[in-house]
Amino acid sequence: MFADDTAIITQNKRFSVVISNLQHYISLLELWLIDWKVKVNASKTACLMFTRRPRLPVGLTPVQIFGQPVPWVHVAKYLGLFLDAKLTFAHHIVQTRKKAQAVHAVLKRFIFRRSKLAIRYKVLLYKSIIRPVMSYGSQIWGSAGMCHLKKLHTLTNSFLRQIVNAPWFVRNEVIYRDLKIKPFLPHIKDLSKRFFDKLPNVPNELISNQPAYDPAVPSSQKRPRALLDHEFINFPQAKRLRV
Repeated sequence: MFADDTAIITQNKRFSVVISNLQHYISLLELWLIDWKVKVNASKTACLMFTRRPRLPVGLTPVQIFGQPVPWVHVAKYLGLFLDAKLTFAHHIVQTRKKAQAVHAVLKRFIFRRSKLAIRYKVLLYKSIIRPVMSYGSQIWGSAGMCHLKKLHTLTNSFLRQIVNAPWFVRNEVIYRDLKIKPFLPHIKDLSKRFFDKLPNVPNELISNQPAYDPAVPSSQKRPRALLDHEFINFPQAKRLRV
């Protein structure tokens, strides 16, 4: 259940147990909200079931907060990330692509092909404004399928080709080498490495109690940390290899 920036997570193979546990924790949350005089808008709260099933069971009992039902959804936005039921992050990457295109449209007069702005300043705009929008939360969704990551990879290629006004016969690899910019996929891998290297120093108990990552376990291949075990081939087309 998501309420602004508050999340309640419970796990069980039986839907009835999940709903029962979720309702119990909501009751505890209600007591805290009453003590701190915080009012919750149930219409802006959502329940999301993470499951491999193609659809939710029919007649699923809605949980309630302060007597108001909380709707079940297939995609929920939490802390800027769009979480889907199967955690493929397909919807999030589509929305990230749209957001990056919107930011690019605002800056278009500065970085379009015939702009007189120096290339180094165009690249600076890309690095400081456009790329952070595209890579936000990549420590979480960076291990998504290549069919989704390629959407951001190709969009980056398009932006850089426009910045340098490259003709069709100039390869993307040459543009990245001349601009001294890492391709998008290795870039988000570097961000993840710095993020996970800092985690052991975080005193939060929820983080320190996370189960150890073991790449030999098949289920661990879908965990965010699995991105560190990947090597990317970016040219002439984007591919991912497991180390």
